[in-house]
Amino acid sequence: MEVLRHTLPNGLRMAHKPTANGQVSHFGITINAGSRDEREDEQGLAHFIEHCLFKGTERRKAFHILSRMDSVGAELNAYTTKEETVIYASFLNSHFKRAMEVVADIVCRSTFPEKEIAKERDVMLHRAQVPHL
Repeated sequence: MEVLRHTLPNGLRMAHKPTANGQVSHFGITINAGSRDEREDEQGLAHFIEHCLFKGTERRKAFHILSRMDSVGAELNAYTTKEETVIYASFLNSHFKRAMEVVADIVCRSTFPEKEIAKERDVMLHRAQVPHL
C-alpha cells in the first residue's frame, strides 16, 4: 500500500499508511528536530521533550491521552532520533479520525505541566545514573 504524505505550511510532515489487509493503518507526524539540534549542555533535551508531549494538552490530562487510544486497542507512541521526533499511532481504520485528532492534539496543544515535568525529569535523571548492560 502507498504511504500518503503531506507537508503542512509550518514544515510538519504527516504520513498515513493503510496496511495491505485494509483493516489497520498507521499515522504519524514528523518534526524536524532531534538530538543533533541540542547544544552540548542540552544533551537529552529532545528525548525529554518527546516524553513531556504526552503529559497533558489543553484538552486532556496525561491519562486521557493514552486511554483515548488504548480504549480502542490502538497504539500511541513516539521516538526521537538525531534528525527528528516522530509521534505516531497504529489503529483499526475505523478509528482513523480519533488517531489523527489525538496525535494532532499532542503535537499542537501540549501544555508541559510543571508537576509532570518534574516527575519526568526525575525519571530521566535516574535512567542516566543506572549503568547499562
